[in-house]
Amino acid sequence: MKILWIDDFPASTYYFREGLRDSGVNNYLAFSSLEAINFLEKSSPNAIISDCCRHENSIFSRANSLYAGLEFYHKYIKIKHPNIPVLFLSAMGAQHVMRGLEPDGCLILDKLISWDDFFKTLSAILSEDIDYIYKKQSCEKTDTKVILTIDTAFKRELLKNPRILHEISPRKFEELIAVIMSDLGFDVQLTRATRDGGADIYASLKNEATSFLTVIECKKWSQDRKVGIEVVQRMAGVQLSNHANKSLIVTTSFFSQPAIEQARQYKGMMELKDYNSLKTWLEIYQGHLIKK
Repeated sequence: MKILWIDDFPASTYYFREGLRDSGVNNYLAFSSLEAINFLEKSSPNAIISDCCRHENSIFSRANSLYAGLEFYHKYIKIKHPNIPVLFLSAMGAQHVMRGLEPDGCLILDKLISWDDFFKTLSAILSEDIDYIYKKQSCEKTDTKVILTIDTAFKRELLKNPRILHEISPRKFEELIAVIMSDLGFDVQLTRATRDGGADIYASLKNEATSFLTVIECKKWSQDRKVGIEVVQRMAGVQLSNHANKSLIVTTSFFSQPAIEQARQYKGMMELKDYNSLKTWLEIYQGHLIKK
């Protein structure tokens, strides 16, 4: 099975594509409508998955279009490849896009959808291949909805007593940081608990002017166990491989001096937050909660 995936900011959907590969589904990644056309002229995929609000110079008009994904669907796919099912992902919120543009003949999902819901939707539009996909499906996939287990009451209690950080599980700590980033306006993808490599959290900002990706590693360690230089070096590699603008390592512990010195060499591209700076961050975040 073959999927054409069109996205100018593919890091935000990395774990969906990884999940499909784990399930035996081949992905071809196109960064623009033009790259997608070049692929479609040579091959016929089982389905097309596209970023709904891709921002690129339009190949169909002279304008610079924020909604290049939908324009590409209406002006090319529907005409040239009407039998290929299309699934759109939107970081702006599916309902917002549907109300504003009312696309016909295609499905739109929010990028914060869980792996299970994404997989079921894709399976539904590929009805002839459902059995094939389910036979190869991996049970350990990204679940971005898990961050909803952190409620407002817990966050407020944490702000009163930061030492709770030492009592929660490592997974709960990851969920907490994901929620904080989401509350601060980021589109957040929390990776599966048993992920092998990569980052714990992918937090992105995307608008008409820019795209910004932060990769985040969470270390819920005891205070006497310092985060060493090897974690910093590995995270630098994750940042580079994902073309991220910034990396962030957050810990309930502290960093060794070699780790701090190593991070300084990245000249502002990596930020370290130990237990003390995390408490300060929570105080700033408290102001955000009060405003809400």
